[in-house]
Amino acid sequence: NPLNYKNLLSFTTFWWLNGFFTKGNKHDLKEEDMFQLLPDDRSEKLSYDLECHWKSELQRFSATGKKPSLFRAVLKTYFWEWTFYLFLGFIEEVLRTTNPILLRWLLRYFEVNSDVTMASAYIYASGIFLILVILTFLHHVLFYYTQRLGWHLRAATCALMYQKTLRLSQKALAATTTGQIVNLGSTDVIRFDWLGLFLHYLILGPLQAVVVAYLLWTDLGVATLAGVGVICFVMFLQSFVGRQFGKIRAGMAILSDERIRTMNEVLTAMRIIKMYAWEKPFEKLVSEVRRKEIEKVLQSSILKACNFAMMFVSSRLLNLVTFVTFIYLGGELTPSLVFSAVALYNVLRTSMGLFFPLAVEKLSESLISLKRIQNYLMLDEIEDHRHKLPPKSYQDCGVELNDFTACRFDYLTGYIKIGFGLYMKIAIIIGLNNVLVILPFIVDEASANMATLQDITLKVEPGQLLAVIGPVGSGKSSFLNAILRELPASSGTAKVVGQVTYAGQVPWVFSGSIRENILFGEAYDEKRYNEVVAVCCLDKDFLSFEYGDLTLVGQRGVTLSGGQKARVNLARAVYRRGTNIFLLDDPLSAVDASVAQKMFEQCICGYLDNKIRILVTHQLQFIQKADQVMILKEVMQLFCQSFTKCNFSVNHSQSATFLSIIHKVQLFCQSFKKFNFSVNHSQSAIFLSIIHKVQLFCQSIAKSNLSVNQSQNPTFLSINRKIQPFCQSIAKSNLSVNQSQNPTFLSIIHKIQPFFDYLQELLHPQRFLLRDSRHTCNGRPHDVFVVRLVDCCLVGLCTLLLYARSISQFYYCVQSGIRMHDKMFNAILKAPMRFFDVNPVGKILNRFSKDMGQVDELLPQTFMDFIYIFCMIFSILILSVTINYFVIIIVIPLSIYFIWLRQYYIRTSRDIKRMEGASRSPVFTHLSNTIQGLSTVRAFNMQDKFEEEFHCKQDLHSSAWFLFITGSRWLAFRLDAICAIFIGCVAYFSILTSSLNAVDAGKVGLTLTYAILLMGMFQWGTRQSAEVENLMTSVERIQQYYAIEPEAPHEIEGSSLPQGWPNYGVITFNNLSYAHYKDGPNILHGIRAHIKAHEKVGIVGRTGAGKSSLISTLFRLNEYSKGEILIDGIDVSSLGLTELRSAISIIPQDPILFAGTMRKNLDPFQLYSDEEVWNALEQVQLKPAVQQLPLKLASELAESGSNFSVGQRQLVCLARAVLRKNKILIIDEATANVDMRTDLLIQQTIRRNFRHCTVLTIAHRLHTIIDSDRVMVLDQGRVAEFDQPHILLDQENGLFSDMVAASGQ
Repeated sequence: NPLNYKNLLSFTTFWWLNGFFTKGNKHDLKEEDMFQLLPDDRSEKLSYDLECHWKSELQRFSATGKKPSLFRAVLKTYFWEWTFYLFLGFIEEVLRTTNPILLRWLLRYFEVNSDVTMASAYIYASGIFLILVILTFLHHVLFYYTQRLGWHLRAATCALMYQKTLRLSQKALAATTTGQIVNLGSTDVIRFDWLGLFLHYLILGPLQAVVVAYLLWTDLGVATLAGVGVICFVMFLQSFVGRQFGKIRAGMAILSDERIRTMNEVLTAMRIIKMYAWEKPFEKLVSEVRRKEIEKVLQSSILKACNFAMMFVSSRLLNLVTFVTFIYLGGELTPSLVFSAVALYNVLRTSMGLFFPLAVEKLSESLISLKRIQNYLMLDEIEDHRHKLPPKSYQDCGVELNDFTACRFDYLTGYIKIGFGLYMKIAIIIGLNNVLVILPFIVDEASANMATLQDITLKVEPGQLLAVIGPVGSGKSSFLNAILRELPASSGTAKVVGQVTYAGQVPWVFSGSIRENILFGEAYDEKRYNEVVAVCCLDKDFLSFEYGDLTLVGQRGVTLSGGQKARVNLARAVYRRGTNIFLLDDPLSAVDASVAQKMFEQCICGYLDNKIRILVTHQLQFIQKADQVMILKEVMQLFCQSFTKCNFSVNHSQSATFLSIIHKVQLFCQSFKKFNFSVNHSQSAIFLSIIHKVQLFCQSIAKSNLSVNQSQNPTFLSINRKIQPFCQSIAKSNLSVNQSQNPTFLSIIHKIQPFFDYLQELLHPQRFLLRDSRHTCNGRPHDVFVVRLVDCCLVGLCTLLLYARSISQFYYCVQSGIRMHDKMFNAILKAPMRFFDVNPVGKILNRFSKDMGQVDELLPQTFMDFIYIFCMIFSILILSVTINYFVIIIVIPLSIYFIWLRQYYIRTSRDIKRMEGASRSPVFTHLSNTIQGLSTVRAFNMQDKFEEEFHCKQDLHSSAWFLFITGSRWLAFRLDAICAIFIGCVAYFSILTSSLNAVDAGKVGLTLTYAILLMGMFQWGTRQSAEVENLMTSVERIQQYYAIEPEAPHEIEGSSLPQGWPNYGVITFNNLSYAHYKDGPNILHGIRAHIKAHEKVGIVGRTGAGKSSLISTLFRLNEYSKGEILIDGIDVSSLGLTELRSAISIIPQDPILFAGTMRKNLDPFQLYSDEEVWNALEQVQLKPAVQQLPLKLASELAESGSNFSVGQRQLVCLARAVLRKNKILIIDEATANVDMRTDLLIQQTIRRNFRHCTVLTIAHRLHTIIDSDRVMVLDQGRVAEFDQPHILLDQENGLFSDMVAASGQ
């Protein structure tokens, strides 16, 4: 980093960046061209500093009970650094305030009968020039440091949030979503980047206002009070607008969270959505959330437009009111008096009219973001066991549970108002995934406190294998979570001695090579590695991959089959060195029987023979070799009661999750028109934000009466007084996006022109002012009243047009954002599956979060700034040249240099911005991956490694950001230098011209006053033009997705499908070959098969043989290479995708549910009655589980349906198929994660409900398909055997007979 070797001159002029810009103009910049970060800029150092102060806040909370404050921790971390920048800012503003005084002395030289000599005039001009040069050096160093402060705050809070993510408990994870966490780290923290720039103006602005008022008082006397009155009014107005920004931002953040969460679900489950042809319901869902978000964006944009207009109107208003008052009080205007006052007001306009309201706006937005981040940091954590001493010897290892009981539920008592002054006692229970259950008082506390695991007592010693079996939802995975300490005990003890590793039921594979996934941070030992690969039956798979174990897998292992992912997951656990205890959550269900048998014997019973192994399984043939068998059975019965009309009064005592209960209760009652809510508050850490969220959810509530017992928390009431108006204004606000519903706004839009003539706006009022002052100076009679009346009219017209133009421009920018989001989302929905296989979810999500956020919020304001400032600059140049022709001598060369400099800068700046955008995505992808595999990361004690990787990825992004802010200063310094030269030349040329002929003092004053405005404005305008171009990369990135090549048409006009097609379900594969992508290697080769109507066909084969790929061809998820598929004699390639996919039902290998009601998960189109839905649930053995939910079918499910076990989720998918009643049913490993009894019941359901349908069943449990009409055996993408089961069993050395023999069934 060149800053390590800088000298003072090089640093203040940013000369050290010259070499980098030269390189950027010669070739495209790459990652290796970026500079290394300075030690003080590194993510680890920044997070450590903030973490120390945050921990002290938490310790104070533990000791005194006072609520911790992230804002206070930030203040302690950065206060002294910010104080130094405040001092530099003070010096800068003192210099700015001195310039108008020198200008006044200079203008006296040009007045009639002046006593100022030419030498004095040159001294004053030199003083103005010297101050501008000093400001050029000082301002950009200060700007760099304040922007760096904002960057440090952003990086530190992001790292702090990531560290918190690694410690989140399962209950806390259920209370938030991946989309919400990503949104916090992408959108919320952006506010901090600009906070440092303006924050010191909260102090400097008012200070400067007092100084300027004093200086004006000495010149204008009492008339100054009129100007001060205007300033106070503007400050009050803009402070009010700033507070409104904070409120709107809070509402917008929640809606953005909801949209990002929904988008995350859609992208994660895109394969399922396409198979079900559910694109339209999800498009409608996202559109609805986006519509609500856009209402807030529009409100925010209109406030920004008013703020923007006020910024420029205020100076005209100020001048008008001050000088009219001064004249009416008998004052006499002179050019030196007028233009020194105007220059002082311009100084004040910059600090108070621009930077002060921006400081209020950014501070209010940042406080909202800090509050949201603080709420996240206050979520529940697991206990850290990483630093406990290892066992002294292997014999000391063991797992021992004594009377262990664990609950996924928190329990509170409360009272429900049932009318006539009567209350009924209730139990409010919130589950691990925020499922609310309300029990009437007849249930005693013992039965209400429902246990997931109850009175578990066991001991597992070294060398023993414990098999855990039980029906779906009985708590098998919860038992493993208890050993991992993810599920804390409510009573009893759990003693785990030894190093634990874990292979989860849902395999977790991260982006990288297969070898990296297996090693998982361990050193590569070739001998050990090959042994592990062999016992996990991965060696043959590696031979089939082009690059073997170095083959790259996409996010979530999309290029691997389900069985391959399960074996990689197991290999990771087995390879781990020093492990004594292996927790294996059903790793054998995803592989075929032969491979499962080999894995069990060679790996679990062979390679791990002397270790403690706890195996969860549904395959009972394996338990005969277990040393111990534990059978878990569901121990809880829920009596649920839904209340449709109630007012809640909850007596809060000690529950840590009380807040989320309050939130759920409010959601439960969101249809109420009137709501009274009383809380006895004691220890809630984030109660305030929950109340705010509740208010947002209850927008239909006309009046909210929130009363608090402040006896336990005296400070709460004062906070409540602040939050109550805030909540009510949010609840009442409703802005229509549809302009046809807002006639007032529409009429304004129609009356204005998008681009008002800035020359008139700028010059005309000042010409009248000049004319007025000239006539007054010369003492000639003139109708001053008429002049002032015209001046007032011009200022009034200016004000009206500015407001109208600002609002309309913001409005149309927001409309563009709406259209871009809709087009991008539509393109994503129509993209082929290959696109989602090669693009990580984090990368796509970044387009919808950061890029869309920039288009919605940053681009409109930057674009307006750019247009206005450049029109101002152009006007000032014309004014200067018109008044003094000599100025053109300097304007031409400076203009040429400026044009060259901007082009020179833009070439490198574009690359810097591109690298900044590219280096941001990996940060969010890493965060998303971590959340998905959090249990595995913690089980392997890899938190430090993952945190280190996060710091590396954030440092890479910080390197690009460092170049962005220093590169901007490099340009800005040179532009301000141009301006200083231009202003100095204008001053000198004016003095020179006056020696040749008489020069009007008013004209010189007008020229110099506006020329000084160029200082800062010129570089800011150029920066904004570059920023517009940079922000347009977000538009470009969004529009890149427009060009995604869509899959085949979803609907074909004029389609002549027979009524009720397919009527029989006859399927013919004719010489079918299939590759995952165009010109890729074929996965299926020349498949020929004819499946008769209503035939039940079992499809078996080793993992990776092409079974799931065969199913993909039926749904045309990717187009096949050659051949054809006929269904009832019709080539499926001639059909629209919606017609084809809606005609086939599937129960997928990876069952996915969506956040939303149970009913919407089963029937998003609302095509079936409640009776049919209940019937479908009953047939798949899920009716009792759904009846236990608080609102039954209307109950909200958690993200990805995580409040159901994997087996239960597969049953929900089966219920969908039962409802759809299609003639073709595909079952892809649907019963892999259910117990034998449930599997048997499901098979009976399928045979009964689908006896008149064609059923294709992929299964590794051979008993599932042994009674099929025919069995298809796939091997390496080819049909090896296809016949009736008994015929295949009779074949000696046949693949199917070998598989049956290997399974032992």
